[in-house]
Amino acid sequence: MQTKLIQLDEDTHIYTDRKGNIISSVTQIIESIFPFKYGNDYVSQRGKAVHTACDLIDTGELDWDTVDKRIEGYAWAYQKFLSEVKPIYVASEQIVYSEVYGYCGTLDRHTSRILYDIKTGVKVFTHAYQTAGYVEAVGLRLKRKCLYLKDNGNYKVVAYTDGSDIFNFLACLKIFNIKKKEGLI
Repeated sequence: MQTKLIQLDEDTHIYTDRKGNIISSVTQIIESIFPFKYGNDYVSQRGKAVHTACDLIDTGELDWDTVDKRIEGYAWAYQKFLSEVKPIYVASEQIVYSEVYGYCGTLDRHTSRILYDIKTGVKVFTHAYQTAGYVEAVGLRLKRKCLYLKDNGNYKVVAYTDGSDIFNFLACLKIFNIKKKEGLI
């Protein structure tokens, strides 16, 4: 369910409710169970820069002359995806909150039928759990897909169709909550 009561601090990536209580995020939950490192600060900053470029492409406000050469290929990949697939988004960068399970997250994009999570790195099995957590929180029956943008201007869309992905995400949430209760995180 979308809620305006949850706020995200972009710098710390911490979600809070209107009373200032910290709300656990889909990414935080999964990373506490599977603490993989897929890169360094540069990779993280690159991902943020590419997401910003994608937002500007969506709104028609991207000045291509200002795009950093290090992310230009990813931006062209997104533009290519839009030209070929022609998605009609109903939401972009939407904060969602699961009232049932008490976690939140930010959806990258979704149409009336498909959730797209934008990635600039390699495919990882936890992406299936991540998208399942988002779909549960948004409360809609959406197909789940990751859009993997490549630095060479190409992209790949991967669909996640395993119905057990939500149970795997909820198992992560359960372990996360135990670790939190026991002071391990």
